[in-house]
Amino acid sequence: MIRALLMASVLVLTMLPQPAEAQQRPDRPDRAELERRFRERFGELVRRELGLRVEQLEEVERVWRSFEGQRRELARRDRELRRRLRSGDAQRDPREARTLLQEIARVRQDEGHLFSDEMEALLRTLSPEQALRFYRLREELMERVRRLRPGPIGPAAWRRAPPRLGG
Repeated sequence: MIRALLMASVLVLTMLPQPAEAQQRPDRPDRAELERRFRERFGELVRRELGLRVEQLEEVERVWRSFEGQRRELARRDRELRRRLRSGDAQRDPREARTLLQEIARVRQDEGHLFSDEMEALLRTLSPEQALRFYRLREELMERVRRLRPGPIGPAAWRRAPPRLGG
């Protein structure tokens, strides 16, 4: 179903510590099975909440998959920028600080363009009202994922928890 939205959930699942015995226990479903079940449930929720036909849901899934690589690249860039920010190097070198700020701004711009492109593509299948409801469902899912994980994830982390100034 909505595979791109599940990537965040899978990311959280992979980042949460798991004891070795939990990973090896045959009575626990494997990650692929959990992802499959989650995908099915979320897809059914989207279909029901938005009143979609199966074909429409498949088109929404196709649109989201088509942007998956760009989302992953944005998330990778975001993680690297946050790592550089935490290292403190930019705070000691004015040129590095300026470069880092410019790169953060570029990622935010790219995130905005990606969102606009995705919504434009979704609006070929969904009405504006359905697209808004879809966005709301996605945001609710992401908020639940954020609450499960102790630290910020993804590009939106910059907006939720701005870097602390002065140390």
